[in-house]
Amino acid sequence: MFVPRDQEHPLPAVVLLHGASGVGDGYLIYAMAERLAETGLAVFAVHYFDAIKHGNRAGIGRYYLRDEVIADAIDYVSSLHFIDRNRLGLMGYSLGAFQALERANRDGRVRAVVALAGGMDGRRVSEGVESMPPTLILHGNRDGIVPVNRAMQAAQLLEAAGAPYEIEISNGVSHVPRGKVFDQWMQRAADFFHENLTVRGLISETVLLRTPGRR
Repeated sequence: MFVPRDQEHPLPAVVLLHGASGVGDGYLIYAMAERLAETGLAVFAVHYFDAIKHGNRAGIGRYYLRDEVIADAIDYVSSLHFIDRNRLGLMGYSLGAFQALERANRDGRVRAVVALAGGMDGRRVSEGVESMPPTLILHGNRDGIVPVNRAMQAAQLLEAAGAPYEIEISNGVSHVPRGKVFDQWMQRAADFFHENLTVRGLISETVLLRTPGRR
């Protein structure tokens, strides 16, 4: 849990999902969490593999089991007294990005999602996207683990569904963002969350939804 100090409560929150290698020593996922927290976001790095005791925890056969664990994590974060449950974002890296996009498609509590070096599950590709919050996709064009076409495919699905999204492809970047690219991606993600998890934005949307004759 990475909670900024000296901030007004309740805070907007981001649930952060690691990749297929797990959290490991935390050098990447915790660094992401710290960078987002520095901007005023409360960040929760979920060790969602820990709930899967046997077998390949990153395998395709565990996809929806992982999704259930992530849903439980969102339940927990939403229940915390210092968190604004109406300003909840989801960010995933690699496998975590696949999981984040799947959960955001099915969970109305997620108000913004950022996918780093990931894409959408094959079943979602065949079934299409029903409803998505504002989505930001960041990917490197030299990613040898998750090819960049997976990011483009996700963008096409969002486009077909009429969902709001942004996509940025970084030239010469492989699967793991490092150095200046890491800094750029984290700043871009933080800006995206702050833009889409603002109180003003939520009030405007509520007014729009309650306006007679509007859909």
